[in-house]
Amino acid sequence: MTSTPYDAIARRYDNAIGDRTADRLYLAGILERNGATQGDLLELACGTGEMLLSLRESFRLTGLDRSAAMIDEARRKLPDATFIEADMRSFETGRCYDVILLLFNSLNQVPDANDWDLVFRRAAGHLRPNGLFVLELNMPAKLERLAGAPARYHTGGRDHYIMEVVRLDRPGPIAVDMHIRIFTPASPDRYELLAETIHEIALEADAVRGKLARQFDEIEVRDRQAGSDPADARTEVAFFICRKPG
Repeated sequence: MTSTPYDAIARRYDNAIGDRTADRLYLAGILERNGATQGDLLELACGTGEMLLSLRESFRLTGLDRSAAMIDEARRKLPDATFIEADMRSFETGRCYDVILLLFNSLNQVPDANDWDLVFRRAAGHLRPNGLFVLELNMPAKLERLAGAPARYHTGGRDHYIMEVVRLDRPGPIAVDMHIRIFTPASPDRYELLAETIHEIALEADAVRGKLARQFDEIEVRDRQAGSDPADARTEVAFFICRKPG
């Protein structure tokens, strides 16, 4: 079987990332403000299903990810949900949804910005009229900061997590490699190294909005740290809340 990004670290991913409570609450606020509180929901790049956990009482859930190992972790948490192993640039589920989510830095990891248009087209094609698409992105300011900082280290239980971000010297949008290493106990006296390199790019908010406008007629951009303030050059994480035409 061909491996995909995150396969190597899937079983220790949640422990490395830590608590998602603040992220769940922020997302819940977006959905409530936009009247999206029930129905059919699809999360693209769902990973281990952590964000879907808090939505299981309100929505019929589907998760999609191209990592079989991440899907396996998600199925263990949410046995009643539907999970699909597929690429978000070309997926087809055969049904439509009221809400589609694409969270964290997942889209940043599609390294060709032209392919972002494919993702947006697939998402819009799977939404019902007036459906909601919620996109979260790392912005250029965040990649600039991470690439200029020392490697990050933290622990989670007995795991040791190290991430080093290196800027790539190439034309076009800012691009980085995120080198992730997790040292996890394999036995009482030995640690196992799980390693993965994740590629990311970031586009300015206006460029993202322009791509989204080809598929959606209402687009709100929010600075994650500043709350409702519109994103600007200092924004590190932005949410794009998009409505499909009715």
